[in-house]
Amino acid sequence: MKAVLSHKQKVKRQVLSPICVVLLAWCCSCASSTAVNSSPANSQAKETPPIASTKQEVVSQPKQESAADSQTLSALDRGTEAFESVINLSNEWRFETRTIEKQLTRTKFSIAVDYPQLVGDQSAAARTFNQAASALVASDINPYLKDNRDLEKEKHSHWKDVEEYHNISHKVIFASDEIISVLFYANGYSWGAAHGYHYPLVLNYDLKRGRVLKLAGLFKPGSKYLQTIASYCLDDLSRQLDMTPEQIQERSGRATPTLKNYRAWVLTPKGLVIVFEEYQVTSYAGGEPKVLIPYKRLRDIINPRGVLASLIYG
Repeated sequence: MKAVLSHKQKVKRQVLSPICVVLLAWCCSCASSTAVNSSPANSQAKETPPIASTKQEVVSQPKQESAADSQTLSALDRGTEAFESVINLSNEWRFETRTIEKQLTRTKFSIAVDYPQLVGDQSAAARTFNQAASALVASDINPYLKDNRDLEKEKHSHWKDVEEYHNISHKVIFASDEIISVLFYANGYSWGAAHGYHYPLVLNYDLKRGRVLKLAGLFKPGSKYLQTIASYCLDDLSRQLDMTPEQIQERSGRATPTLKNYRAWVLTPKGLVIVFEEYQVTSYAGGEPKVLIPYKRLRDIINPRGVLASLIYG
């Protein structure tokens, strides 16, 4: 939820001698009054840092350029900060935040979590969404709850007192009476590491049917949706990273059309967003590239009876 900007070309300035300046002024005074209009042969495009709300030109297919119908989400904006929140709930539904905080004494490890709960309605769909959100964060933090001594850490005098942590934050990216899409974001630090770690967790929920959404369920049965998504993402990533699709694949191989590579996704009013984890397709310093695929690009394979039908055809 980053485009690589080209280097500016250096231009050498030439200084006219005083004599040339005089001659040039004399020639201009004698010139015909006929005006000749000219325009530069080429112009330098203005470079705009990519942000969540900035529309950019995109190439939808190789060798075919289209109008700007997508957004570029900054790779350097890790986690939920890259996204705006759009909530359109009716009735008395609203989201409240629940928190979990743990401080482990033996391992000097802290845990801080926040997650959403849908309140104001006692329907089965609301209860099952709340259960799904609670279960997701519980599953992620359970491995960190064991307060056992770390004997290996205690061997190192410069590490034994280092505070470690694991945190989870969240943002409801999109919510309607039919769909809830939540991005959870985990970040932490483990002793011995050069820097902290970060990774996304997602909960996409069919509120109307009371079930967690799977990526395959958005598309027609038998459609090659992963190939379509991967092709679009590679094309978009090649612009973001200033690399060819082949170079991206050769570097990591983690943009191939598999569910594992495209497991982090959220729904927005404008399109499906794929979130690539750090190190997945670029370096740690490169951040977490995000690709927004406009729904119009997926129109032919969208399941007309699925949850996206109202966003596509409504």
